[in-house]
Amino acid sequence: CNDNFFILRYIDFFKFFFLKKFKKKQFLYYSNTKNIFYEFYFYNVLFFSSLSFGKLHPITQGIKRILYFFQLLGFSHVKGKEIETKKFNFFLLNISDDHSASSDADTFYFTNDILLRTHTSSVQIREMKKNLLLPFNFISIGNVYRKDYDLTHTPMFFQTEGLVVSTGATMSQLVGILFKFLSFFYNSLVKIRVRSSYFPFTEPSFEIDINCFYCSSLD
Repeated sequence: CNDNFFILRYIDFFKFFFLKKFKKKQFLYYSNTKNIFYEFYFYNVLFFSSLSFGKLHPITQGIKRILYFFQLLGFSHVKGKEIETKKFNFFLLNISDDHSASSDADTFYFTNDILLRTHTSSVQIREMKKNLLLPFNFISIGNVYRKDYDLTHTPMFFQTEGLVVSTGATMSQLVGILFKFLSFFYNSLVKIRVRSSYFPFTEPSFEIDINCFYCSSLD
């Protein structure tokens, strides 16, 4: 008896619902371990072809949607390492040892130097060391880990990060790409607000706010 086939053991429940609608074939299956015969019914496979076997997880759907948009723009996809060194995760991103993010209160350490990455930014450093010819651009989507756990945070979450290295790249191009992406991802023409911010590994830096889909407010 092969479990890959749609074989149902005869019980009154299936008999009541299925026997009148679907053709069946009765046969016996002998169990060597228990020395008994089981009675099975094999139902028309066409019945099972009409059943729904579920869909992709919402996170997986979101990742596929993000990749689809950026790959249309010519971005490659790089996964990167989830187990990272302190050098690539912090030091080469201008995050010092006295920064709160690098402490063991916020980061999962295996050893003093090996850790679970806290962001996908470490992928940028590794890719820039590999790619010596300009221009190049990629997007990285993957799991990141931080010691946060409350109603709005989980120890593991997904992060998306992109990098463009080119002599002709401008901030206006970055804002334009983000605006088009947000409108595509949410399937709605969004309003955005660009505001300056500080990050130790990028200069200049800014963040983007999008409008509420219910009241259209940016506040």
